[in-house]
Amino acid sequence: MTNPNDAQPLQFRLEVTGTAGSVSRVTFDVDRAAALVFPVELQAGEGLVVDGTRTARIYDAQGRQRGTVEAAGTIPRLSPGAHRIAFDCAFAGDAPPGVAVTFRT
Repeated sequence: MTNPNDAQPLQFRLEVTGTAGSVSRVTFDVDRAAALVFPVELQAGEGLVVDGTRTARIYDAQGRQRGTVEAAGTIPRLSPGAHRIAFDCAFAGDAPPGVAVTFRT
């Protein structure tokens, strides 16, 4: 990911795609220095929005907020320039879903 702006906290939207299954233990590793873990299980169609704070919003398949979750770890600040962001999670279900992540600056 490249941040073309001034330094700012990490912000993203994660969407669980597909029609069945779930993901849990959502983890991001930024520049091999800042591990960020969200202890949540998301079903197909649900989403997670991080706006630069440790409190992430969880959305259901209809786009309604259904709750929040606190991240384990510190939200990293992204300086201007390129950053390496690794993603991991646990997949469950007979037909595991996909995951799409959109970073924002």
